[in-house]
Amino acid sequence: TEPIKGDSADAIRDAVKKQYQQAILSFSDEEKYAITACLRALEPTFKKHYPLLVKVDWRLIKKSNSLESAAHFTREDCIVLSESYTRHALRWYKRLVKGEVKQTIFVTQLARLLLHEQMHVLQRLYPKRFAELYTQHWAYIRATKIDDHPWLAERRAVNPDGVDLGWVHAVEEDDATAPRGESHPHYIWPQVLYKTTEGHPRLFRHTVMVGVFVHPSDEGFKVVTDKDGLPVYKPLKDLPQFTKKFHFGGAYHPNEAAAGALPRVILEQYAPLKPSADRAKILKPFVQWAGKYLQ
Repeated sequence: TEPIKGDSADAIRDAVKKQYQQAILSFSDEEKYAITACLRALEPTFKKHYPLLVKVDWRLIKKSNSLESAAHFTREDCIVLSESYTRHALRWYKRLVKGEVKQTIFVTQLARLLLHEQMHVLQRLYPKRFAELYTQHWAYIRATKIDDHPWLAERRAVNPDGVDLGWVHAVEEDDATAPRGESHPHYIWPQVLYKTTEGHPRLFRHTVMVGVFVHPSDEGFKVVTDKDGLPVYKPLKDLPQFTKKFHFGGAYHPNEAAAGALPRVILEQYAPLKPSADRAKILKPFVQWAGKYLQ
């Protein structure tokens, strides 16, 4: 996507709207059949375990790969799929029709992304339910306030499915040693940063998931800085005591962690597959929560 140009905020907004409008595409009939076949195959599993996934409508929009680096995301109660996904869905649907693959393989290939994105829709519809998952089961702390830092604000990548960054997490002693400076804080503020501000950095290619160290303050939390006044942080891959809780992905935001857990749980129930003891233990808090709140 080319950088947006405009002489005013209103002009930039109009340009963004035009860019999005031009990127919206129509589903072919075969693409509709493919996605519908996947969801219908999963419907008995939804009804048995998590009927909320049947009660809430599935609304899909197709867009060009040129928009948002071909990323998939949600907008209000709609899932926005890039054309790369619909080509993928159609390819597997044709293999299913020809008898080249079993239905379970077909569903597994298509469902992971659909379930992930529908979870983001549910997060908007039922925020209080998810807050309980994040705080009571995953030990996130809902910060009343976090004093931001301009260095972070300039480099932060905005995820439309995780705009609310008011989530902090305690870390273990081994994870708490700061890479810069002499402070040893014990809380991180997970987020995604661009590695550079030069040129036109792209999502995924030029971003890194980090845990920014923060200290409790009278009003909430404050970013820890080094001797040069820069934020102290570590890549999340270097915070194993934290990330091991979310080895199904999404540790940089609880919304993404939940969206990463749902496909694994549902597809194991659909197949069915028995997870390893370690994975079952990690998924247990999510399964307990989902059994109560996805009804």
